[in-house]
Amino acid sequence: MFTYYKVKDYINNKTDAEFVILSITDCAETSLSARLTALFATIILSVERGGVLNKVLLFLSHQIKKYMDFPAGLKYTKDHEWIKVEGDEAFIGITEFAQRELGDIVYIDISALGKAVAKDEVFGTVEAVKTVSDLFMPVAGTITEINPALDKQPELVNSDPYGEGWMVKATLQDVADLDGLLSAESYQSLIGV
Repeated sequence: MFTYYKVKDYINNKTDAEFVILSITDCAETSLSARLTALFATIILSVERGGVLNKVLLFLSHQIKKYMDFPAGLKYTKDHEWIKVEGDEAFIGITEFAQRELGDIVYIDISALGKAVAKDEVFGTVEAVKTVSDLFMPVAGTITEINPALDKQPELVNSDPYGEGWMVKATLQDVADLDGLLSAESYQSLIGV
């Protein structure tokens, strides 16, 4: 198991920020938990050593983004919503990147059930511990269902944003609206991954 102490031993023999960062990327373990342990240890040790924290934190943000999920079968918006089309119906939610930026989600407010909503129009809000964010409709359509599980478990958006954390189902008004949305690769470029 890759431990904090192995990282500490490695880093204590290095003198430069680039070598501190190398301690993360060169570790033999490839599991997410092992890499996160290395990242956490590196941040603590860089604070102790001083002078390298900004570089390490920047590197850390890029490493965390690498582990985000970007399902290829979805379309994405610049406002961090996703849409999955099944026939003439679509599931809509927020991306993993969006939920990480928001933090712990505590409440979802969607009052557009049964209403026609224009593309880019606000159809609800998502409330996290420290902020509230609007939800924008990725395509024109009518909201036919709100995920009932989110009433009692809004944290599903954090734990499973592309699955159990979906927010609404809608019927599409114009399938051509999908052409203006982003692919997984384009969305990754947008957020800098």
